[in-house]
Amino acid sequence: MRTEYFTDLITRKPEFSGYSLRRSDKFSQNELFYLTSEGEPKSKSYYLKIFPNKLDQFPEDSPIKKAERELTAAQLIRDELGLYVPASTYLGQDESGDTAILQEEIPGIDLDQLVRQPGTVSVDNLMHIVKQAGISLARIHGLKSASYGDLLLNYPERYSSWLECFTVDVRKRLSRGMRLGILNQKHADYFEERLGSSALNDNDSVPTLCHNDFGFKNIIIDMGTTEIVGLIDFEDARYWIPEWDLTRVNAALEYPSSNLDLRDEFLDGYVSHHGGDTSHLMKQIEYYKPFESLNYWIWGWMLPLHKENIVKDIVRVTKVH
Repeated sequence: MRTEYFTDLITRKPEFSGYSLRRSDKFSQNELFYLTSEGEPKSKSYYLKIFPNKLDQFPEDSPIKKAERELTAAQLIRDELGLYVPASTYLGQDESGDTAILQEEIPGIDLDQLVRQPGTVSVDNLMHIVKQAGISLARIHGLKSASYGDLLLNYPERYSSWLECFTVDVRKRLSRGMRLGILNQKHADYFEERLGSSALNDNDSVPTLCHNDFGFKNIIIDMGTTEIVGLIDFEDARYWIPEWDLTRVNAALEYPSSNLDLRDEFLDGYVSHHGGDTSHLMKQIEYYKPFESLNYWIWGWMLPLHKENIVKDIVRVTKVH
């Protein structure tokens, strides 16, 4: 059992006497286990989050960097913004190269579940929550950097221009997609042509702290107050441009189309704090949508349930068979 190293670390801590560990049923691209007390019901619960070591991952996706990024982003957001993100403890790395953190649970339900289960809260309450989520992301985007690239300052890839930063990232994904047989040269040509569009620099954005996965599953709601009580999963945080985070939110809400009202409410909340207007943001989102699809294709290709959809999506986006 690959969790033995980390389980042993936890069970040797006296404060976790009486706790039990079980695999979590929450969806995660990492290995997630739930640590809960069998005694006092008011005791805190935790997640053991293991970042698996994979041979084919990009350097920035290495387990140690994901763990460091999670802890660094959480601390920055707590210190600078006062938003609640869970406290985490670094547990180290085992012999296989897996890395783990122990993270306090934020009691509540994620916003994605509320959206997928109509009637759980009133429409007015849901709209209020979604608008507050937009404001929360706008506040995160208030944190700036002098350069684009990784959140971790010791990571060598830092860029003075967004054009260079984004182009390098896209070409890495194109290279992997062709190596895995997902894409062909005509698909790569489609993205290269899109990189040459003036829309790539059609904004005045500066390096901004981006969550990079601000999906509703990472927004925790207290069902008693129907308020946001926590934000989670900052392992992919970068200093990119805010339009990228918004494109990822849009991708989660654009399909099915019945969720477009939630997207519009989210954007209204976002611009109420960040400034600007939604029409310009939507133009930027339209430009970046194919690149978001590219990320999904590369990420999901190794998951059997996604392959058929990815093949269809590639044709839909690029118009190339």
